[in-house]
Amino acid sequence: MVGLGIPLERAEEAGAAMFAEHERDHMWTRTDPETPAALERLLDDGYRLGVVSNADGRMPGLIEQVGLAPYFEFVVDSHLVGVAKPDARIFHEALDRLAERGDAPRARECLYVGDLYA
Repeated sequence: MVGLGIPLERAEEAGAAMFAEHERDHMWTRTDPETPAALERLLDDGYRLGVVSNADGRMPGLIEQVGLAPYFEFVVDSHLVGVAKPDARIFHEALDRLAERGDAPRARECLYVGDLYA
């Protein structure tokens, strides 16, 4: 863009806007092909699975869209419940949802696996 005479600042703003739009429309729309088999193994081993996500309200539909909904008992989307990680209340919401569907596990019996690569 700069080569077209567009000021650097404007080019950076345009690039950021395009990236944000792409991320909004395509983030969380693909999974690793081995994901279903891995989730199936966890279920076969007796694990109860759910999703806790700091998302924008679309997570339940996205989980459905990529074909992973059958593996999870619930999806807690921070936008939909009004509280986000690391606030403990979102994890208590997950425990409550597990309790609605069977024996209520204690927090110390649960494991959270994150996806932030830091």
